[in-house]
Amino acid sequence: MSVYERSDHLFKVLIIALLALIYLSSLFGWGYLLEKLLGLSWPVPFTICLGLSGWIFFGGVLNLLGIAYPLVLDGIVIFGLGYFALTLVRSWNLKKVSEYRSFYCSKDVLLRFLPSTMAILIVFVFLAYTVSSPQTFNVHDDFEKYLSHPIKMLATGTVKGSLFSALGSETLGGQAFLHGFALAHWPLGYVNTVDTVFAFLLCLMSVLSVSMREELPFWYIPLVVLVPISINPQYVNISSLYTATAMIIFLFLGLWMHSEEDKNTVLSWPSLVFLGLSYGALIALKTFYLLVVIIHFALVFLGIICVSHSFKNATKWAIGTAFSTLLFSSPWILVYYSNWTTWLSNISGPQAYLSDSGFARQTAAAI
Repeated sequence: MSVYERSDHLFKVLIIALLALIYLSSLFGWGYLLEKLLGLSWPVPFTICLGLSGWIFFGGVLNLLGIAYPLVLDGIVIFGLGYFALTLVRSWNLKKVSEYRSFYCSKDVLLRFLPSTMAILIVFVFLAYTVSSPQTFNVHDDFEKYLSHPIKMLATGTVKGSLFSALGSETLGGQAFLHGFALAHWPLGYVNTVDTVFAFLLCLMSVLSVSMREELPFWYIPLVVLVPISINPQYVNISSLYTATAMIIFLFLGLWMHSEEDKNTVLSWPSLVFLGLSYGALIALKTFYLLVVIIHFALVFLGIICVSHSFKNATKWAIGTAFSTLLFSSPWILVYYSNWTTWLSNISGPQAYLSDSGFARQTAAAI
């Protein structure tokens, strides 16, 4: 490899690292704002996941209004960065800085934190170097389903296509909206960073954060973090694999953290909003993840019955969560309202449509 090629790859890794810092900081800003509004608190990776849920919901609103243009997406990122900076300024305190430094620089924390952090950084650099901007794409999947939708959204303001589009059935367009942030200003290949690099990094950060919070032995934490790393990272397409995985980790472990001290907090309205927002984001990413939502919903419903011994409380929670999910999914659902009404009106088959159009009568008369 020549010096020019090495410098080019190094520059690409630095660009990906800068983009990761920008977008994750903006997502943290959005997530922290939502935490303040809901009165909740999570570790940094889960705060980022909450911001990601908010982005996907606003993506549905923007696509419904037909204004999901690059300038609007830039405004979302800038607002998140601004609130993130404001949070840093407000929380800046020499006493707190000293406390954080003494805590994070302690021998116990360093032994449990540094090895896993180094492993995550190595994986990030490796992914940024190898798969962040591939030379080719899967022509039978990437070009057909994943690349065309965000490009159309940035050009027209909405992902909604014709009545013959697969959008609305296979996916509502949440991942296409996230891809739009990469395609708005960067070459086509960089769309791969959204899921394969950034979302995978978020998954590893979430696992490390939970391991640190539970104060696992220092030798055990790197093993926990290495589990998702050791899974064969076979590249299939630029779908929402790791984005959805990060949301699923947040959904299961975030609710567990939220209810660990007080089981009744699951029945509170902030919990219903958090679940509805997360459920809606998963469904918007890909309709297949509706199965995950149903499984999680059923497990929590049964868990409430077992803990509170009250079917009434479980029913109230189920109704509230279902309403919240419908509310935060509704923008994406309404984007394809005309598509679905057309499909339902012709559900009896093409013969009924031909009969209604008069084609069958004209053919019979000609015979």
